[in-house]
Amino acid sequence: MADVATGLVGANGFRAKLGSNAGRVSQLTNRPAANNAAIDDDSCGGVITGGEQGNWDNNSPFVKFMIPRSGLVTPVGVAEDTLWRIPNNNANGILLVVFKAVDMRDILLMDAFVDAGDGSGAGLIRWTTTPPLVMYYVVTVDNKC
Repeated sequence: MADVATGLVGANGFRAKLGSNAGRVSQLTNRPAANNAAIDDDSCGGVITGGEQGNWDNNSPFVKFMIPRSGLVTPVGVAEDTLWRIPNNNANGILLVVFKAVDMRDILLMDAFVDAGDGSGAGLIRWTTTPPLVMYYVVTVDNKC
């Protein structure tokens, strides 16, 4: 997951090279469709422009493994392709990589390993405390969509 975060917002990542934050995890390895937010969007739901698509062509991929549009398979579960942005505007905030149908034991192990067991609402690993159980991996983003 750290590689995904670096691919999204690192010095040579998607944000740095395209000028916007990704709306989908698969955009780290799959060329985004320009001017079609229904297929590929930025983190606020806007279009990826032709210029941004060109920057993607010149700088990708942003991770060293393939991320299919069906989601990123991990030992914990499958991360959904769509990233959730909070707040959903061009303010500083976070992107959430979303994992559904996860096991609480795996979440607690991830929280212990990544965040020293700081609980459901803090750190990089967060989760819902009421059903359905959903885990989030948090990536801090700037004020660009």
